[in-house]
Amino acid sequence: MLGGLIALIRLSQTTAFLLISRTERWQVRLGPLIAVQLLAAAGLCTLAFGRSPATFAVGLLIQGLLVATTFTASIFYSLHAEGPGGRRTGIHEGIVGSGFLVGPAAGGLLAGHIGPRAPYLLASAVILVAILLQVFMLRRGRKDAV
Repeated sequence: MLGGLIALIRLSQTTAFLLISRTERWQVRLGPLIAVQLLAAAGLCTLAFGRSPATFAVGLLIQGLLVATTFTASIFYSLHAEGPGGRRTGIHEGIVGSGFLVGPAAGGLLAGHIGPRAPYLLASAVILVAILLQVFMLRRGRKDAV
C-alpha cells in the first residue's frame, strides 16, 4: 500500500510533464503557477490531517503535479530570458539540489520535535510564503518597467 501511494507522486508528475509539454498556455503567466501552488499547499494540509489512504492518494497526486509544474516553469524561465542561460540553469539546479537537502533535514527535525505530520504543514507554509514573494516580485518588476 505504501509503495503504491508513494508511486502516485511520480505518476502524476510524469502525467503533468507530458501535459505541460503539449501546451504553451502556462508560459509567461503567473496565474497557473500560483493556482498549482495553492492547490499543493492545500494538498499538503490534506496529508497533514488526512486519515484514509484515499485522502493520502489525493494529497500525493497533487504533490506530483506541483513538482512537475514548478520544475518545468523554473527551467523554462531560466532558459527563456536573454543572457547566459547556462548560468541560470546552473543556479536552478543548485536551488533544486539545496531543496532536496534542506527540505528533508528541516522536515525531519520538525517531525522529531512536533510530530510526523508537521513537515507537511511546514512545506505548506513555505509554498504560501513563496507565492507572496512571487506576487511581490512581479509587482515590483512591473513598477520598475514603467
